[in-house]
Amino acid sequence: MAESAGRYGNDTDDSSTRRRHVGVAEAKGTFSSLIEGVQHRGESYVIERHGKPAAALVSLDELDSIEAQRRASDEMTGGLRLVGLWGDTPRDVIDELMEHIYAERDRDTGRDVDTSAWPR
Repeated sequence: MAESAGRYGNDTDDSSTRRRHVGVAEAKGTFSSLIEGVQHRGESYVIERHGKPAAALVSLDELDSIEAQRRASDEMTGGLRLVGLWGDTPRDVIDELMEHIYAERDRDTGRDVDTSAWPR
């Protein structure tokens, strides 16, 4: 499949990802080539309908990774879900933040809050 400066010129800025944009009609006509690009060249494709992203064609490894992240996120509740979003943050940084949060909770500010104007 020959790449033109048109649609295929819409690569992402991240050089480690070979993401390309392609319209639905072109994807239909070159589907085998797109599959080959995913399998052998590590490419991924954003399929566009009427110029707007509609779907993606990615490798099975990438799909497995996305699904694993989704499952892990679904298993977390409350504050753990928030911490889970910090995936690459070093554990000691998170621990220090949590210690600070608990210390602030324990500190009694002694301030009164007027709730009379709150809706009931």
